[in-house]
Amino acid sequence: VKRHEDSDAVIVRLFEHYGQRGKATLTFGRTPKSVVECDLMEENDTATDFSGDSVTLNIKPYEIRTLKVRF
Repeated sequence: VKRHEDSDAVIVRLFEHYGQRGKATLTFGRTPKSVVECDLMEENDTATDFSGDSVTLNIKPYEIRTLKVRF
């Protein structure tokens, strides 16, 4: 987790380390205004399906996912 360098967004990186496919649910302490997925360079935003204070992603073995969260 870190602050985005060019905005007030927070960057959250998720890593699957068990070598399995599955769902990852990230629950925030407060409801975000937006959650978008981006690449490792924190560019090329893609919409995510988040509701309320959580987002659920399908994750592949050893995959790294990066989310840009705005509160």
